Amino acid sequence: MKQLHQTVCCVTLAFVAVASFAGFAPAKPASMLPSFAGYQHWRLVNAVPFFVPDKRAALCISLSPEMAAKLFPHDGKFIQVYVNPAAEHAMFSRKPAQFPEGSVIVKQKMSRKEGPVELLTVMRKGKHGSDPKTGDWEYFVTDASGAKINGYSDIGRCMACHASRKSSDYVFKDYLPNPDGSPATPLL
Repeated sequence: MKQLHQTVCCVTLAFVAVASFAGFAPAKPASMLPSFAGYQHWRLVNAVPFFVPDKRAALCISLSPEMAAKLFPHDGKFIQVYVNPAAEHAMFSRKPAQFPEGSVIVKQKMSRKEGPVELLTVMRKGKHGSDPKTGDWEYFVTDASGAKINGYSDIGRCMACHASRKSSDYVFKDYLPNPDGSPATPLL
């Protein structure tokens, strides 16, 4: 019995080590997801869908076997971004600003400008100091409805890309409209 317990512990530790090394955290229970139901009623950051070039779009896809079959990861994507009230000030600030605890950013991803939405990526700002290496952000990937978790990670692919935006609290703002109100131009 003791040997079985040791084997189970070793296998569990090996799984956690491999998952951590690969940059992915174990799946987060649905009860731990940020509350973003009704996000479509939050403030829309970019009224015109913003085109994300192939190279960057591929970084933001959590590839399960099902998704890999459904989506080709190197296709460019259009995004529309929503922020909850807590995130509005920092998102629209033209100067570097820290997002407060409780900020939630939801990004819809589409293959065409007109949709349909294929998946959502969600960022939630946690308590100050809860995870300094990520700027206290958590990252989630869900299906288009937000009901099924396709991926959860506070490090890995999401953080590798967002780390380049540490000066803007790890948030890309390339899609913000220009000061004159005209749509942002994608950086290719």
